[in-house]
Amino acid sequence: MDKINRLNEYLYNYSDPRTKDWPLVTDVAPISLISIGYILFVYALGPALMKSRPAFELKNILAYYNIAQILSCAVVVYWLLVAGWTTKFHLGCMPIDLAVTQENIQLAGIFWWLIILKIAELAETVFFILRKKENQVSGLHVYHHVSTLILAWIGCKFYPGPMATFPILLNSIVHIVMYGYYYLTSLGGEVSQKINKFKKYITIMQMVQFTMILMYASQALMPTCEAPKGLALIFIPDVIVVFYLFYDFYKKSYTEPQKPKTKLKKKKT
Repeated sequence: MDKINRLNEYLYNYSDPRTKDWPLVTDVAPISLISIGYILFVYALGPALMKSRPAFELKNILAYYNIAQILSCAVVVYWLLVAGWTTKFHLGCMPIDLAVTQENIQLAGIFWWLIILKIAELAETVFFILRKKENQVSGLHVYHHVSTLILAWIGCKFYPGPMATFPILLNSIVHIVMYGYYYLTSLGGEVSQKINKFKKYITIMQMVQFTMILMYASQALMPTCEAPKGLALIFIPDVIVVFYLFYDFYKKSYTEPQKPKTKLKKKKT
């Protein structure tokens, strides 16, 4: 316990002064407990709970959830455009402004709401478990959800600055398209069949997004850039890992020949 307290004190001293006392951000306990609880539910508690129960349909819940995600991501995009991407933000290196101004507080607030949004996204895996779709709970899926939540927390706690908003902006735009696709497929029937052919393009879009983010974030490592290089050294390797996992998924799902399903012949008695 003493080690955890010392870690919290160390992180607190290096936190952004504007967000260091905000809920979920002050210490590592809330995000750690949420992440650990999520992993335990996904790999142990959830499957055990559903083992002897029939799968839930959740069609209406999924539809409302996808609509809520589309609207939430659209709001984040709007906030970021207003905060600077239609005025002073650019694609070059941008130093963080630590001045406690209303404008900077509002920008930091976007990072805090991103944490809430990433926590809400964990519900996707819960839905998979409740619907007994464990085959969709891949290592990529779980790692991506946990890592993006942790990165959102790190961004809010240490660097709620303009340069860190580009990945958020790009990711939110991609998620609007992605959750739009999920919503249409959740309707089922003819609509789902027609839209299903676009599934692989969602994965391609994700990989293009990660490539653009890597190119942009690499600027932080230049000696002339005043962005925190320690945070870039955490963020960039994670994006590389996620890109590889998405590429591996794409290759296995859409480029490698699928093995035909063989039917077992019943023995004659």
